[in-house]
Order: sequence, then C-alpha cells, then structure tokens
Amino acid sequence: RRMYGCDGVNKAFEFDGTVYCPITTGMSDDRPIHIGEHKKHLFLAFRKGSVQHSAPGKPLVWSAVIGASEIATGDEITGFALVPGGVLAVLNRNQTYLLYGSSVADWGLKLHADESGAIEWSTQSIGAPRYLDDRGMTSLDAVQNFGDFAASTFSQKIQALLDARMRNSSVTASIRVRTKDQYRVFFADGTGVIAKFRPKAIEFTRINYGIVVRCACSVEDTTGREVLLFGSDDGYVYEMDSGTSFDGAEVVGYLRLPFGHLKSPQQNKHFFKAVLDIDAPGGTDLDFTHELNYGNPDTPLGSTQSLNVLSGGGQWGSAVWSEFVWGAQVVGTAEGYIDGDGVNLGMLIRSASIYDRPHTINGVNLHYSMRGRAR
Repeated sequence: RRMYGCDGVNKAFEFDGTVYCPITTGMSDDRPIHIGEHKKHLFLAFRKGSVQHSAPGKPLVWSAVIGASEIATGDEITGFALVPGGVLAVLNRNQTYLLYGSSVADWGLKLHADESGAIEWSTQSIGAPRYLDDRGMTSLDAVQNFGDFAASTFSQKIQALLDARMRNSSVTASIRVRTKDQYRVFFADGTGVIAKFRPKAIEFTRINYGIVVRCACSVEDTTGREVLLFGSDDGYVYEMDSGTSFDGAEVVGYLRLPFGHLKSPQQNKHFFKAVLDIDAPGGTDLDFTHELNYGNPDTPLGSTQSLNVLSGGGQWGSAVWSEFVWGAQVVGTAEGYIDGDGVNLGMLIRSASIYDRPHTINGVNLHYSMRGRAR
C-alpha cells in the first residue's frame, strides 16, 4: 500500500511509510494541485485546465509510449470524483466533465454540465459526488436531471446562509462523515456548514471550531473506527468529534427553535412550560429562554433559566457495565417555565462546557391552554 499526494507547491509524491518519492511528470511547471485514482491510473490536475495520468498500474511512469496521457478541459480544474458505474468526474470551476473508458485507448471526455461546476476544495463522494456550486450544495446526479438550475441543489432552505458565506469568505476544505451520513464544508472565516442526509429529509446546522480548517480527511484506524482529521494554520493536526472540549476550551452550542403556532396561527394561548427530552450521558447544564409573538418588542421577554439534565441510565440485565449512569433516567427531562401569552412561541437553548459529553435533544413537549382569537 502506498500514499499519494500533491500540494500545488511541489511535485506530487509517493510514500510507503518509509521512503518519500517525488513523482516527475515532465511538466515545465510540475506542481499539481489535485490528485485522484481511476482505472489503475494516477490522475493529476494542473492549473490552466490540464489533466494528466500515469501509465496503467505504474504511478511513477509518465511516458506516453507506455500509456500516460494529457487531457485538456479549458477551465480551471477544482477536483476529481468517482461516479457509480466506473466513470471519473472532472470538476471544473464552471463546467463538469465525465471521463468514460478504461485507458488511453478508449478514453472519452464528455461535457456533463456547461454552466455548473464545483468550488475548489468542496467535492466529496457521498453516493454521488456532492460539492458547493454558486447555486448552493449540489449533487452530480441532480445536475443530470435538472441541468444548470437551482433545482439541482439540495440546500435551498439555507441558501441565504451559503450566499453570505461565499460572498464574504472562501471554501478551505470539506469532508464526508460516513458514520453520521454527513457532508461538511468549511470556510476561511473559521465557520462551517453540516448537511446530514436522512431517508426523507436533509438537515443542516452550523459549526465553528475556533480555528480555520485548511485540509481534512476521513480514515479508519486498525479497529475500523472512523477517524476525522484536519490541519490548520498553526501547523497542528486535530481530530474532529473527539473529546469534550476544543483543546481545553469550552464547546458552546445554540439551538434556536422556530416560532410555532401549534396549528392555530390566530389563536391566543397561555404557555405554562416546555419539557425537554434529552439524552445527556453523564449530565449537562443548559440555559433556556423563550420569545412570544415573533419576538414582538411589546411582549415581555422570557427570563433565562438554568436547567440541569442527567440521563444515560440502563436496563438491568441488558445494559453494558460502565457504559451507563447508575441511578439516572434512560432519557433525561428538563422543565423550562414560561408563563406568558401569545399566538406563537420560539425557544433558545444554549450549552457551554469543557467536560460534559455530547447531548441530544430529542423533543420538546409544550404545556399550554387555548385563549380567545387574536384581534
């Protein structure tokens, strides 16, 4: 097994764990910026739209006599991605090509989308290639069905957020998280957006590690556990989704629930309390507050309350010892008191901790009574 890489500054390389071997392609400016593998060929992308590949099965040999070749696309190449069916997607900034065939004898480069391409460093393969385009988060198979239109994107619900990020910052890295069915893309301002794929919906949230994610990868350790790694400007390599803090700094999280009218948008209600169902193994502390009537300034604001939650209990005879909390509920609950009147209710929940394990809010139950019609 070998590792292959490139950085846009030096020649591409091969590394077997002991020997580091530069790869010479013969280019006058031999500094490839993207790398991929397809049909036992090593593919490299250079600036100004040049794609080159090695001889089949010989990643160190770049002679046309033995099977190496160069393919031009006419646009800046932003990444490679494998498509189901043995096809290589060559993603450009404003165009998308598909490379058919198995060698230089029968390569066929076909234009897939004339005005839809990928932003550099945003491409990941999740079933089909997923990437960030000017219109939003895009799936390559959707482009085939809808063309160069916004209908090919799956991020319409957060398009305003993505437009603001792309207008004010550049994409620095992306990663797929297989165990969580997630696609994550990061920006130069230190923020990131996560898309989680579910059978009937796609969910989104924002993330900020406090440092810029410059490069990222998903690998498996010797036990098969997925490990998520990223590098930043300080030269360190970090592990995502590990531990309970940001290298000793607290992790802060916010959840703002939308204003809900409980299927009666013009009916006044008196709200008594909200009961949160929370998985919080080891316990956690939350801050809870609420707003009424879309945050109308004439409506009194809710006070901020501190909630303590403990869950993670187990069933005797079935729970694994040392993996449950003795004397705790299986699912924890916390009550936030409201005591206010309005046609709708919105809630804000905040957490901040160095030592608490991750928690999950599974649902919110509201206690309320109906009042007269709003006038």
